[in-house]
Amino acid sequence: MHDENPAAHSNPLEALQELTRTPGFFYTLARAAADNSFIRSEDIDPWTVPNTKELSLVAGLVAQEHIQIGPIPDETTINYQLEQLNNLLQEVHSYYGARASDAVLPGVANLLDRIRSGSNPPTPDELVQPLPGQALVEAFFYSGDHAYDFQYLQLAPRKYLFDSAWFDKNVGIRIDRLVRAAKRLNRLQICRFMHYIAARTHAEKCNRSLDLFTFNRADLGYLTDDEFDAFIERFSVTPGYLEYPIASVDAINEMEYKPIMRLGNDTYFMPVSVKLAEAIYESPSYWMQGDLKYKDQAADNKGKATEMIAAELLERVFPGRVYRNVFVHAGSREVAEIDVLAWAADRAIIIQAKSKGLTALSRQGDDGKIGEDFNAAVQAAYEQGLKSREAVLEGTYSLTYGGGKPVPLPASIAEAYVLCLTSSPFPVISNMLDSFLKKDPHQPYPVAMSLFDLDIVTTYLEDPFLLLHYIRHRTESPDKIHGTKEVEKLAAYLCLGPFLPEHVSGAFLAGGWAPLIDEDFKDIRGRGIFLSNLLTRLFPNTNPLCSLADLADEDSVSQRLRRRIKNPEFNHLINLLKEDVDSLPIEALFMLLDLSTEQVQQFLASVSDVREMSRSRGQVSFLARPPGKAPVGYVCFPDDQPVIKNDVLVRAEILKHMAKAEKWLCFAGRPSGAKPAEATVYLDTPWVPDPELDTCARQLFQGDSELKKLGRNDPCWCQSSLKFKKCHGVVPK
Repeated sequence: MHDENPAAHSNPLEALQELTRTPGFFYTLARAAADNSFIRSEDIDPWTVPNTKELSLVAGLVAQEHIQIGPIPDETTINYQLEQLNNLLQEVHSYYGARASDAVLPGVANLLDRIRSGSNPPTPDELVQPLPGQALVEAFFYSGDHAYDFQYLQLAPRKYLFDSAWFDKNVGIRIDRLVRAAKRLNRLQICRFMHYIAARTHAEKCNRSLDLFTFNRADLGYLTDDEFDAFIERFSVTPGYLEYPIASVDAINEMEYKPIMRLGNDTYFMPVSVKLAEAIYESPSYWMQGDLKYKDQAADNKGKATEMIAAELLERVFPGRVYRNVFVHAGSREVAEIDVLAWAADRAIIIQAKSKGLTALSRQGDDGKIGEDFNAAVQAAYEQGLKSREAVLEGTYSLTYGGGKPVPLPASIAEAYVLCLTSSPFPVISNMLDSFLKKDPHQPYPVAMSLFDLDIVTTYLEDPFLLLHYIRHRTESPDKIHGTKEVEKLAAYLCLGPFLPEHVSGAFLAGGWAPLIDEDFKDIRGRGIFLSNLLTRLFPNTNPLCSLADLADEDSVSQRLRRRIKNPEFNHLINLLKEDVDSLPIEALFMLLDLSTEQVQQFLASVSDVREMSRSRGQVSFLARPPGKAPVGYVCFPDDQPVIKNDVLVRAEILKHMAKAEKWLCFAGRPSGAKPAEATVYLDTPWVPDPELDTCARQLFQGDSELKKLGRNDPCWCQSSLKFKKCHGVVPK
């Protein structure tokens, strides 16, 4: 039976199609989908099971033919088919990865030849060219899901808030009823999944995996017959009657937007539930485009809803300081419009929202269409945002909202960050900025993300200063930090900070970052809690599942993500700067947040040592060597001596000069204080040679009124472990 290996075909997708036609494969599809659903059992390697895009592709291939479920194959056959499925999916991935390389390498080779020859060196614009469309096909398909099913279902009613009358007239079921149907089917699958993992025999596993994804009219009994018929009509296909053949991963796959298979006899099969949530969020927009009398109104409603949702998400972080539909006036003339504006201290975020997504032609690698989609989704928003940014920074324009009310901005805004927002996920959008965005060299980069990304970012960065710092970090490093998803960059920021070692010019975030958010975010939104409670009731004495973080675990996912910004001592320092934000520039806070997680740990450990030294000696002590060249210092005064800001300032000036730093942040406290610091000083004057400060620094370190003369090869007085001639014995030119 297994003499012919499907993987031997030259085109792996053709071999995959052939595998889906083998007897009993429908059970294999159900088993593969079950092992990839919700959470994974401990004996499943997550890298050996298909992701949702691949599962949807396989389901689409299965639906190309009439389905005969047939008897359950023996266990050997199922295991063989599962192995072949995983092997072929890996071959398909490699095939399209090779195509991407083939599309890119000739251009790269040409540029290298021109650089080596020197006769016709490439211009700067030629060095930063948009990637060929065929190179992006693989990235678009394999970049994974860019939103969670519960996000689609939470935001869909808000997206179509202004279209309820059209739904009543044209769809036959309201958007909230569609969302409820999807949630009901999702809960039904979760409950049945518990029975699937409890199966002991091969036959039980096959039957329960099929049952896991199957439903009938009675399972959605709260829907009327007309509503159920409308639901099935909009979101299901009949196998063997699909309109589009699937010849490549970028082909139109009807199972992406109609993820339910009709099996007959009131039986329906839905192997990838996230696709139903996505379709409920996305598909109505396409239905409305087909209504020529309503499509313009639908477009207006969609734009208005996108702005509304974005403002609601920012309101979590900037309560009372978020404004929609802000008009920028030069005298009586309107020169720009800001979709959403938010601010804190002397920083602002300007959101320009677009309802544009990635079209089918772009996903198929059409270079022209990819450029059009990017221009509509990002370039146009960026150019609008630049005009608004200029107006906000100049401070000579008037800004109004809500029918002419002035926006109460501070007297001066030091920086405004442009955020280009899309209402739909736009795969690898942030990675496209470096090569597709048209901008002058002096102009800042924007941040580009979707509503779903903004939902996640504002959930984790609820503090306005943390969010502003993250956005600043993202605008300054689009060509340094690469990852396929925003959540990868967010997870790395939460765990490591924005720091890159001096010798590292850039980094590509591997796939291990996104799962940190995947596991944690589901708990935050309640689905993980529901699963945990259900597991406890069904399996009180066992631990059959993994992947959900154990919240009591010392190194849980949640703690790993928050360890840096939730460290109590570090948080105290952050809050101290926030409380003084009116007298200290926000750059002082950003300087602290710029420290890497390792630097933070080293600094806090050093502060503890300095406090202990001051306690034991009863005198002023200070941090001699900042960790990892970080521009931050600490001075500790004895308990019987008050912390006077001028005294801190004098020592901070000396420490800054000793470190030859352009900017310096210094904290001060006492040994027995409940918190590590009571005062802060921030200095940003340029460093210049100063013999008097050199003498003060040596006196501060050596503690002698008469300074000992040092030879060129003696250890430097600053305790750097360098020779004097290599350290403070050399005055820079």
